Amino acid sequence: MKNVVTKCLLVLIMLLLSGCAREPDPVVPTEQGGSCRDSIELSTGFYYRNGNLLMRQQPGELAFSPLCADPACTHDGPDCAAWFENPGSALSDLGWFHDRIWLVVKEQNTNTCYSVDPISGDRSKEFVLPQAEPAGTRAHGDVGCRFTESYLAVFQAPGRSVPVEEGMDRLFVVKLDDHTVTEPFAEILEEQIHGTYPQILNDGQVLGDKLYFSANFPTQNINPMGETDTVFRAVILDLKKGSFEIIRDWDEQQWCTDGKVLLYYNQANRTLCTWDLENKTESATPLPDFLKGSDAFVTSYDSEYLYLIEFPQTIFDDSNLYIFSRDYTLLASLVLPAERTLAYDTEQRLYIKQTDGPIEFYLDKADIQSGSVTLKPLP
Repeated sequence: MKNVVTKCLLVLIMLLLSGCAREPDPVVPTEQGGSCRDSIELSTGFYYRNGNLLMRQQPGELAFSPLCADPACTHDGPDCAAWFENPGSALSDLGWFHDRIWLVVKEQNTNTCYSVDPISGDRSKEFVLPQAEPAGTRAHGDVGCRFTESYLAVFQAPGRSVPVEEGMDRLFVVKLDDHTVTEPFAEILEEQIHGTYPQILNDGQVLGDKLYFSANFPTQNINPMGETDTVFRAVILDLKKGSFEIIRDWDEQQWCTDGKVLLYYNQANRTLCTWDLENKTESATPLPDFLKGSDAFVTSYDSEYLYLIEFPQTIFDDSNLYIFSRDYTLLASLVLPAERTLAYDTEQRLYIKQTDGPIEFYLDKADIQSGSVTLKPLP
């Protein structure tokens, strides 16, 4: 009996020790909707890009600070861990792969992908992006990138020195774990899609390794100018499978998706619409009367709420933010100061910023159900 008790105690001690040494919970980004691309929310904090700096808001805090562990750093040059050269707001979103934040920055004549430790800010140079220009050309075209779960999609338009008959949009797919580069959609871009680059950059949405966007497709019709007419369509690219799917004809460039439905505002019909991706069915809800004559559109959403901004007549006027439930019931509204807009959507808050400026205000999602939503300044 004594031996049995001893063995039980040893097993119990081993279990306790193994419990103390277990791996910490993985850091996983939260899934948020909308078009915010230069931010990411993790269990280690909320991160966004402000000019040349990568900023972090630690859990439980409101203030943001550069992702730099040096207390004596002035955060104004390449010696700072949080400082990146010429980041360019449209060049890259923030990705998450192998427990690190990923981003692309423009460095002189190259575009370079880095990964960053979310706590210390230590960075590693991962790879230089492929170039789309034919050999011998010097003028680089516009570049845009979108991170998916395990890939980087690199979109490039031809440079001005490339002859029109040779110029075309290119889509490179870089696998993040081994940096291999493929061009799986070259034939689609060349033969089917016209004017792809701006739509992918401005309207593309990511879920897993799928990219949702809208683009122009040629039709059989020739217009009076002798040019081929095009039709706008919603498209899914699966970067892992290399597959391409046309969802439907699309008369609006602005949209957002959670992978199951598309949510969008139809300007022509003044309705809020939901398109079910699996069943390929649409439902539409008319806007409230006070919004029918306004310039408003879906700007972001999450699992509970949908956010619309009614833009002013000029940039110097205030705008209105309306918050709906996912069944389009109006829950709250508030006025945004001139030249400010909804910038980032996290699990607990909405952040308001000026174009090309830092975050200035926030509102708590916990206040939405009560209807008493107010703008609060960041410390």
